[in-house]
Amino acid sequence: MTLALRPARRYLVSNRRHAAPPTNIAGRVRTLTRLLSVVVAALLVWIVIMGVSLPTADTTRQWRLLWIGFDTAEVAALGVTLWAMYRSRQLAIPAALIAGTLFACDAWFDVVLSWGTDGWWFSLATAVLVELPLAALLWGSARSMVHAVIAHQIPQTHQSTSGPHLHQLELVPREHRTSGS
Repeated sequence: MTLALRPARRYLVSNRRHAAPPTNIAGRVRTLTRLLSVVVAALLVWIVIMGVSLPTADTTRQWRLLWIGFDTAEVAALGVTLWAMYRSRQLAIPAALIAGTLFACDAWFDVVLSWGTDGWWFSLATAVLVELPLAALLWGSARSMVHAVIAHQIPQTHQSTSGPHLHQLELVPREHRTSGS
């Protein structure tokens, strides 16, 4: 049995003998991919704005490189997350975790590095209203995707609303472990 996460519509059609998953996974994935696509587009515009507006003096050139590079890493992580979600690949799980972590770090850096400046309130507002909620959304989505994989791999979890908890599941089932470990 592979651990590939099938698209929700194929899953529902091919596994009619099991009860439907407890949530509308396809609708959630569709909504999340639309939202993340808007975030990617906005970040690309922001990168261009920063590239044009940040000072070019020798003492601050590395800051321009730092922030543009960091935002580019966010776009890349979101891009991988979107691609993996669209293709129903489990890679979406770590990609969403990485993207969420980058957004949380970005919020921290923005607030701390703007401390005592005129831009601190804007940094704080951006962190609280955009970056941290987006990080939480990505982390929550990764958790939901893990539960979807579990529901797909362990059919009896479709019948119950609780199912096994993540801490109860083995990383490698005992029958697949080597005798040398």
